[in-house]
Amino acid sequence: MERRFDVIVIGSGPAGYKTAKLLLEKGKRVCLVERKAFGGLCLNAGCIPKDILYQTALSLLRVRELTGKRPDLSWKEAVAGAQEKVSRLRTLAEEHLRKLGLVLVRGEAELVEEKVVRVGRERLKGDYIVLACGSRRAGQGTSPEDLLTGRVTPAGKVLLRGEDASACELAFILRIFGIEVAVEVKKELLSPYPQIPESFRAKLESSLEALGVDISERGEGETIVESGNRIPDVCRQRFPFIRI
Repeated sequence: MERRFDVIVIGSGPAGYKTAKLLLEKGKRVCLVERKAFGGLCLNAGCIPKDILYQTALSLLRVRELTGKRPDLSWKEAVAGAQEKVSRLRTLAEEHLRKLGLVLVRGEAELVEEKVVRVGRERLKGDYIVLACGSRRAGQGTSPEDLLTGRVTPAGKVLLRGEDASACELAFILRIFGIEVAVEVKKELLSPYPQIPESFRAKLESSLEALGVDISERGEGETIVESGNRIPDVCRQRFPFIRI
């Protein structure tokens, strides 16, 4: 037996969540399939916890500038506090869509026929199927998400390999918490964004160095973090019609 919907959305990250919300508000029957935590990478381990920790770091910096002392807040305590906020946001986001009529199915989605998705033993049929699978890490090792969620606690100096905005933000956050940080760059900071003026890059680099961040082509550290090393989370086994 199949359950039928107007639209099946695979993935509950920002794209999937927004798509489902807009369709539900228009009265469509929507099923959302999620195999991990509701809200996807951004809400649970990416931009949201990073932004919470970034705002915390800014507050600590202001207090230090005013008093000359760093508040007694450890990295572990800050990460735990951020994850508590993330948990509340995740619950609120899921409850909001359920109130609009969302059907949430947990598990791995597999396209088995045209317009038919299988999740475990359940078959779901939709007039339209939206792939909002997000991204996954391209390699092994420690990722920024490992630090932001507390899966990995920095040991010794942290070496961030990457030139993207995430690496720069994480370098600032970690340094404010008193953690030694180095950033390894092949070209220059923010090189993935050619539209950014050179004057801004120079100011960012000098600001990070003033905080004690080492920036060089060959950095060293005990905890090595690969930043920006992500690819679309779609594979041939799940969606064989997609050319990757």
